[in-house]
Amino acid sequence: MSSEMRVREIGPDEYELWDEMVEISPYGTIFQKSNWLTICKDSFNFDLKMYGCFHKDELVGGCSLFSYRVRRIFRVASSYCNMTPYGGILVKRSASKKVRNQEEFQNNVLKNILKHIEEQGYDSVSISNPPDFIDTRQFSSNKWIKDIRYSYYFDLREDIETRMPKGLKAIIRKANENGILVKKEDDLQRFYELINQTYERQQLIPPAQMNFYEKIMDFLHKTHQGEMWIAEMPTGEVVAAEIIIWDNKRAHRWAATSNPDLKSHNATSLLLHNIFQDLKSRNFKEINLMSGNTPKLTKFITGFNPELVPYYVVSRHSTKFDVSLHIINYIR
Repeated sequence: MSSEMRVREIGPDEYELWDEMVEISPYGTIFQKSNWLTICKDSFNFDLKMYGCFHKDELVGGCSLFSYRVRRIFRVASSYCNMTPYGGILVKRSASKKVRNQEEFQNNVLKNILKHIEEQGYDSVSISNPPDFIDTRQFSSNKWIKDIRYSYYFDLREDIETRMPKGLKAIIRKANENGILVKKEDDLQRFYELINQTYERQQLIPPAQMNFYEKIMDFLHKTHQGEMWIAEMPTGEVVAAEIIIWDNKRAHRWAATSNPDLKSHNATSLLLHNIFQDLKSRNFKEINLMSGNTPKLTKFITGFNPELVPYYVVSRHSTKFDVSLHIINYIR
C-alpha cells in the first residue's frame, strides 16, 4: 500500500476535504482546522504548508506546518505557534479491526509524510502532536528527536463536587461570599485589557495582538466552537477571564488571565468550577486544562485533581542548524 500513497501540498480549494479529515481522524483537533491555521498564518506572518497523504484519490493523512526564516539563513518549520499548542500528524482511522492492519496502515501514512517533509529541505522541523497521538515509533528510525511534554485533563463525566478537595470547595465558597459574579461575555476588549496588563507587569510581550483574538473569536462564533467567560467584582471590575474552545473530542481551556491584585478573591477557582458545571450540563466528556509545563500554573490546576497526560514533540535539525545552535548556546 505504501507505494500507492503519495504526498503533496493541499491547496485552498481542498480545505474542506482537509477539515473533513480533521473531524474523523482520532488525532484531529480544532487547532488543525484550516480556518485556525489560516488565521495563525496571517496574524504571525508565516507561510502555511498543508501536506496531504493520498491513497489513490482518498486523503488518508497529513501534517500542517508553519514555515518561516530565522536570521534570513535557516528555513524553519513548526506545527505549532503562539496560542496553538498542537498540530502534527493526522491519519484517518483504519477500517480494519485488527491491530496489525491498523498499525501497518498508520505506519505507511507516516513514512510517506515524513519522507516528503524531509525532502523539503527545512533546516529545522518541529512537530507537536496532540495527546491522542501516542505512537511515535516511526520517528525513531528517521533521526527525529523526541521530547515529552504534559497537559492536564479533567473528567467531566464524574461528579465534580466529589472529585474536588475540601480546601478547594472552601475557596469557591469564599469567592461566592465575596460576591464574585461569573458569566459568559462577548466583549473581547475586557479580556484583552486584562491579559495585556498581566504581560506588562512581567515586562513581556503578549502572545498575540487584539486582531488575532478577534479573528479567532469570529471563527469560533461562526462554527459554534467556543465562548468567553469572565468573573467580575460586584463593582463590575473583571477579576478573571477564560476562553473555552472545543472540537468533537473535548473542550480546551485555550486562554486564561486574571488580575493578581485581586487574587485573594479566588475568582479563578470559582470561574473554572462554573465552567466545568456548564460543560458537564452540555454533555462534554472532558476538558483539556493545558498548563502541564509551567510550574506556576501547574500548582493551581492540580488543585482540581486532574489527570496528567503526556504529549510528544518531535524535531529534526540539519547539521548546519545544530552546529549554529550549539555555538549560540555556548556564547550565551
